[in-house]
Amino acid sequence: MVKHGIRLTSIVLAIFTFILTFQNVMIKQQQLPFDTAEQFEINISKTDVSKEKMVDSLNELTDQNNGILVKVTTNSESYEYAKDIIWFGKEKPFSNKMVVDEQKVKWLDSKLKGELISSREIGSRPLYGTYAIKGNEHFKNEITKWANDNGVVISWVAKPPLLKSIYYNLVHGGIGNSIITAFLLYLATLIAWFVTHAKARTIRLLGGVSSKRIHKEDTISIMKITTSGILIAWIAAIGYVIVVNDIRQIKIVLQPSIISLIILLILSCLFTLLISNIVRPKVEHLASRKIPLKRFRQLGTVTRIISIILALLIIPSTITSAYILKELSKEYSLWENMQNNVSLSFGDLDSLGTNKMLPNVQKFFSDMEKKDNLSLSLVIDKSILLNEEEYGGYDHIIITDKAWINSFNIGINKKEKGGKLTKKDFNSLEKPLQDFLIAQMSIWTKSGEVQPQGVGFYEFTGSKFLALPPNVGYGGSTVQAKNPLVILIDKPTSSLKIDSFMLPAASSGNVVFPDEEKLRLSLADSSIKEYVVSIDTIADVALEQSQKFAKEAIFYVIACVLIFISMIFAGIMNAQLWAGSNKKRIFTLHTFGKSYSEIIQTPFKKELIIAVFTIIAGSILSFIVRHPQVLTLLGVSLAIMVLYGLGNLIAFHVCVRKTFFQTAQRND
Repeated sequence: MVKHGIRLTSIVLAIFTFILTFQNVMIKQQQLPFDTAEQFEINISKTDVSKEKMVDSLNELTDQNNGILVKVTTNSESYEYAKDIIWFGKEKPFSNKMVVDEQKVKWLDSKLKGELISSREIGSRPLYGTYAIKGNEHFKNEITKWANDNGVVISWVAKPPLLKSIYYNLVHGGIGNSIITAFLLYLATLIAWFVTHAKARTIRLLGGVSSKRIHKEDTISIMKITTSGILIAWIAAIGYVIVVNDIRQIKIVLQPSIISLIILLILSCLFTLLISNIVRPKVEHLASRKIPLKRFRQLGTVTRIISIILALLIIPSTITSAYILKELSKEYSLWENMQNNVSLSFGDLDSLGTNKMLPNVQKFFSDMEKKDNLSLSLVIDKSILLNEEEYGGYDHIIITDKAWINSFNIGINKKEKGGKLTKKDFNSLEKPLQDFLIAQMSIWTKSGEVQPQGVGFYEFTGSKFLALPPNVGYGGSTVQAKNPLVILIDKPTSSLKIDSFMLPAASSGNVVFPDEEKLRLSLADSSIKEYVVSIDTIADVALEQSQKFAKEAIFYVIACVLIFISMIFAGIMNAQLWAGSNKKRIFTLHTFGKSYSEIIQTPFKKELIIAVFTIIAGSILSFIVRHPQVLTLLGVSLAIMVLYGLGNLIAFHVCVRKTFFQTAQRND
């Protein structure tokens, strides 16, 4: 039975290890495709050079240095399952570690699809973001010089040290947590094997077999079982890649999977030898006719302590992850509605704000508004610092238009699916908020009034009011207001000043355009076209982040399950060892009227004391490493204490009762 346990836990351990290995290969493939070696990030929010000119210069630099320059980008039309690669230069990149059929990218992640896109066809995909590069030092210097010459902010991504990467993978990831807990469970089954073979090992020593030979033979026996389990998992993992993906992907995962397999075998062998040595039978044990159960109890105690600490590290993270996932699902519901919206980046706002250009800008925005291709959303308190009094009891102050609220089915003075806006009299607002709005709205409105014709103040009733802070398209989060004051504008271009509001709001991504084609047609006939640096989808960075969530959640849950199994297993083994060491005492005490509860009282109290101190230490460690919320950590600590106590109480009762009957029947 224990043999099957070792094989099963080794299979589970190996499966999670191969999953982590494949995941790291997938991540590297997506971060550094086509054998690229380094990454850099650029921010173009302050440049006045057009996107087309910057793309042309990057193409030229790539060709001159015979390098590879690519940008992995999320496809906004299918952001959950698509990642494309934009390449620069004349020559399309090639690598043995990427499977590409003409323009179709075959990612190792079978859920992802993608296309290989020339930079000349970049369209509205943003130029800002992360790039991967392959080339000599001169190429890197040229890229840095290009960024500085064009007013682009560039930062090179540092490679983390190997030990830091291993730590991050194991401690801060759901799969890594599953590996740690599976390995702990594997060690528990090893200890159980040595417990069941303790008497046989002592007899072999008594029969003249040397300790070295005992260690060697037992290690070989265990490693045969472990190796078969790991090989089963490896074959299953490779088979999975072939079945669900493409047989050509084998060349990508074969080497790293074999390295992982060898590392698992080496670690298993080392820990088997270590445990064998710790619980080795000695001559003094033979002299006293005892089996070294004390060593087993010590190992069991260590296993239980590690289980509790891991539980405190993992379970709060699982709860936090579930909460974040829930919030992000709400967050990205906005991006699904806004995934086709684009924003404008202007290179020279001062020139557009001159008397000569303002009429042209006014005409452009008015044209977009008439064609229902303009929407406004700005969280004022994210662009202007407010004190607590100026909030007036609201959590956010939002200025928006009817196009925005209509896209989320929010009714005005009537309940709709997305919520309800109820008109609020300006004079009923708190005085500090009134003073702020009087000062601010007079700058923004054409009439200089706080509430000109077409401007109203509303309170929101509903789940969440979704709105955009400045520069949200550059990876910032949306605002999900619960109790906002909403300043609703009927027609922004009629009520708000172009130079002091519409232009800055458009450049910060707070004036968006649902139809890119209509936008480009209007720009083609407008003199402001030459001032437009780029047209970008506002959701690109956010949608890319959404692919990274939810995948880890299932592994955190699995890790929690394995942790509880380890705790229960260690508790049962501890109870069995104590009962085995106290057979005569249990029989005598129960024969003379002592209940099982009274018999186990002392060892059970000892277990509870160990658990309390371990939970305190584990909670401190968890807070330092994972930074969970204090209430979450306290709740998890209490739950572990209760479950651990109940589990041990039941285990002690069952084992002591079983031991009494075995002793009474002389069946030991």
